[in-house]
Amino acid sequence: MSKQGYHLVAEWGRLIAAPAGSWQPPGSAQDDFALKLGLFLGGLLLLLLLLALAAHCWSRLYQAYESGETGVVRRVLKNSLTPTIANLINKGVDTAFAIVVLHYLGQEGNGYYGLAALIVARYLMTLTDFGLGTLTTREVARDPAAANRYLVNTTLIRWLLSVISLPAVAAIIQLYRLTPNPLQPPAQAALWILTLSLFPASLSSSISALFYARERMEIPAFAGLLVNVLKVFAGVGVLLLGGGVVGLAGSALAVTTVNALLFVYLQRRLLFRPQLQFDPSLCRWMLRESLPLLLNHLLLWVIIRSDTFILQAHHGANTVGAYDAAYKLPSALSEVPYYIIMGLFPLLARFALKDRERLSHTVQLAGKMLLLLSLPLAAIASTMSQELILVLGGLDFLPDSAIALSILIWYLPLSYVNGVIQYALIAMDRQGAITRAFVLAVAFNLATNLIWIPAHSYRAASIITILTEVLLFAFLWLTMRREMGHLPLLAWTWRPLLATALMAAAMLLLRSYLHWTAALLLGPALYVGLLLLLRTFSPEEKLLLRRLLPAKG
Repeated sequence: MSKQGYHLVAEWGRLIAAPAGSWQPPGSAQDDFALKLGLFLGGLLLLLLLLALAAHCWSRLYQAYESGETGVVRRVLKNSLTPTIANLINKGVDTAFAIVVLHYLGQEGNGYYGLAALIVARYLMTLTDFGLGTLTTREVARDPAAANRYLVNTTLIRWLLSVISLPAVAAIIQLYRLTPNPLQPPAQAALWILTLSLFPASLSSSISALFYARERMEIPAFAGLLVNVLKVFAGVGVLLLGGGVVGLAGSALAVTTVNALLFVYLQRRLLFRPQLQFDPSLCRWMLRESLPLLLNHLLLWVIIRSDTFILQAHHGANTVGAYDAAYKLPSALSEVPYYIIMGLFPLLARFALKDRERLSHTVQLAGKMLLLLSLPLAAIASTMSQELILVLGGLDFLPDSAIALSILIWYLPLSYVNGVIQYALIAMDRQGAITRAFVLAVAFNLATNLIWIPAHSYRAASIITILTEVLLFAFLWLTMRREMGHLPLLAWTWRPLLATALMAAAMLLLRSYLHWTAALLLGPALYVGLLLLLRTFSPEEKLLLRRLLPAKG
């Protein structure tokens, strides 16, 4: 797509955003204000519709528990379906908000805020959680009378770790001063402000774990949805007022504080009134018990996003902003398989104990299903990367973000399959193999990024992300073969791979010689036709799929 084409699409967007009769030539203050107002009102309408849908689902599906089998079924439905719906809506809200943020902050501003948010939300928050949420849910589910002890002591541990995070932030800022691209004042201010949000976030997390232990998953799910909507209102308002990176961080801190207050209210109203019950021996035990959970979470985030820190040191905020924009879509799509895998996990656990052959067939079918879903998504995102980035961030992010997205998105299919294998290994009680695989992948990722990013920037980072997933897959797959014998990898992958390759080639031709809309419409249809033509599912797989479906009547 040419630069002229980009400008035409951008002007079309401005015309739609402006109120009737108010369109002005590009660059005028009135046009800029109309675009901002159009984005804000459009986002407001979308959020209201999402809230109405959530309220409707809540009132129709989840009533008070009933006794007997009906009550059990309803409780299982509530515990699984409510968080899924709320999280999917949250992803949609986050994506819409990301579009607004990228347009207002631009490439450099997004680099400032994206790096600060990554450090706090993914690394420092993982550190302060320390795996305590999972541990609390498990222990309080076993012994509800211990709820107050776990609430008080996990909160105190989290706050102590939050205090430790403050000198860690100072050290991070100082380390970047030793590089050619130190953190600029807006990035430093955003980092400090977001770090303060660890304190209210820790309290929310401690209370949320109690609701999960009481099987009240819908409470934190819908509270999170409500707060996410508030975050969007606050963030868009700050951006409209010209608050920029620092203002956006301040609004995030304010919303996180409101979230903590909401959870305190819900906890006192629906659970119990907390009392101070400090227990040093319990704190020591929890730190020992939850350390493996912390290490696995941290290793996962090092694999996924360590390249961003190296990009900042060698190439600065503009490159980080472009790379972060390219990550928006893969990040949103990366959580899709979680709900599918968690639905299969009880089945995998039973087969791991009683029937390894059925476990093997189920893992292969799940892997094939996720490949069938992720491969066309990757092909569409790769071939349409310019148009997608134009919608997400605008002209300011072209061509760098589009190039990064066209490469980076191909880690997604491997990530989906790796997720299935990980849970199969957990079902077989082989968690240690997963940790070893993570350690190996982290070492490879860090070493190759340090070698190649200085000279090849985000292109190297994108390719290394894919290669890391390949290495992780190879290690996990070999472990699976040792546990279950021969696994015919080629037999269940060649048809989806061939269909995707032909689809991608057709989309590139249609996009070049007709129009991108033709590629977007005809490409997926061709993919489905090829799957049918290639007879992708064997009779045994069709039978297993029918067994997985709910029984009629």
